[in-house]
Amino acid sequence: MAFEVNTRFPDLYNEPTEEYTRFHWQYISQTIVDGDSSYVVEDTIVEPGSEWRGLLKRDFAGIFHIGHSFFKNGDLYVQGFAGYNIRQGAFADQIMAGINGGYNLKVSDNIRIIPGLSFDYIGGIGNGK
Repeated sequence: MAFEVNTRFPDLYNEPTEEYTRFHWQYISQTIVDGDSSYVVEDTIVEPGSEWRGLLKRDFAGIFHIGHSFFKNGDLYVQGFAGYNIRQGAFADQIMAGINGGYNLKVSDNIRIIPGLSFDYIGGIGNGK
């Protein structure tokens, strides 16, 4: 049994700019010379900003983990988790739950095959704040 506390914060993603922008605009003006004539080509390139990671403020999560092994040598195992993630600045708090299990098949002294089955769910809920 274990309790996990997890946090993410945007301070590691911030760039030294005046304000946060999701996109960067680059304006291009180029003069093309074609023989005796020339003309100007103007264009705009829009790129996603490197700060855009879907993380605008802080995330705080609490997750409860539990697991158990069965049989004398622990070949069969089951693990599960459930938790809640609070996301500041977004209407997307999350509920998390999952379960997995498997069985250790001994092929030789050095080789084991562990077939397993896993299910997890992460659902966003609106927190309205």
